[in-house]
Parts: sequence; C-alpha cells; structure tokens
Amino acid sequence: MRRRDEYGKLTGLLSSWLEHLRLRQALKHIPHGCSILEIGCGRAEVLRFRQPARYVGLDIIPELIDRNRSRYPRYDFALVNVEKQDMVLLGKFDVVLMLAVIEHFAKPEQVLKKVKGLLAAGGLIIATTPHPSGECVLQVGSRLGLCSSESLKEHHSLLAREELHRLAGRCGFRVSLYRTFLLGLNQLAILRE
Repeated sequence: MRRRDEYGKLTGLLSSWLEHLRLRQALKHIPHGCSILEIGCGRAEVLRFRQPARYVGLDIIPELIDRNRSRYPRYDFALVNVEKQDMVLLGKFDVVLMLAVIEHFAKPEQVLKKVKGLLAAGGLIIATTPHPSGECVLQVGSRLGLCSSESLKEHHSLLAREELHRLAGRCGFRVSLYRTFLLGLNQLAILRE
C-alpha cells in the first residue's frame, strides 16, 4: 500500500526510518554550534538535534521551504536548484550536509565544485548515498511500498567507494572518513579540502 507524506508526495513505509538512520550517521560528525548549509534539506530534521549558530536549508520543493520557514523561523530556507543556480552569496559554512542527495544530481562534480567555495577554512562535507549494491533492494522496496518510488526514479547514478574517492579528488577534496551502514546498502563520506 502506498502512502503520501505531509506534502502529498508518494513515500515508502520505511522512508522516515531511513531518513533517521542517515541523520544519525551524520550527527556524529556535526560539531555543536557550527554553521550548516544543508543541500536537499527536506524537513530539516537536523534542527531537531542541533541548534547551529547559522543554518541555511536549500531544497527544490516549495512546500518544504514554506513549512520549514514556519517551523524554524530563526533559520534561513531557500528554494534553490543547486545544479542550475549560483550559491556564492550564501557565504561560508563549517558543514555542508548532503544526505541522500548526491545520487540525484546529473552532474555531481559540478555541484561539489560549487560547494567547495562555500566551505569555511577547515570545513567539511557530510554526504550519504546509497551503495550501488543496494540498487536491487531499492527497486524491490520501492515496488513493495517500503521505499519511495519517486525518489528512486530521480536517481542519476549510484557511486561506489572508489567512485566517491575519485569524484572527491577531481573536486579538490579528500575523503577523510568512509563507512557503510544499513548492512552495507548505504554509505557515509566525510570530505575535506
């Protein structure tokens, strides 16, 4: 049985749980009191666990931006397509979050190069992305209504560990930490200059 989230978008029965698992992995690496730029902020769930000195959430879904502005008036949210729009005016950030986002970009290298200019000295990118070995599980889960079928359709490519390292290198980063979670079906990568 398919269900819809609070914005009417089709979602899977396990989507919220999977979102929470990704966030739990990221939270271990987010310093308290830092500045955060979240690309693909969704419901801005990180703000339930951290109160950053500064936070900007970007997404392409207007309803998410409107709802987040109401829920978190202290922070900034903007409707931005990071592949097509310039972000330089946003300033510098200690942490850039990209949780379950990079696989949705047609040109992830272009996005990471833009993000590089947004990192403060010593800043880091925290990214999660499905592992290619989990594609079959995602497809079956999507058909069974466990995972979001809409989200799966929006995947451009799933990157394995080696590809993540090469992508980071081409953009002037190094992967300072890499680990898998969710039985190896998902990956966490911390990128630094």
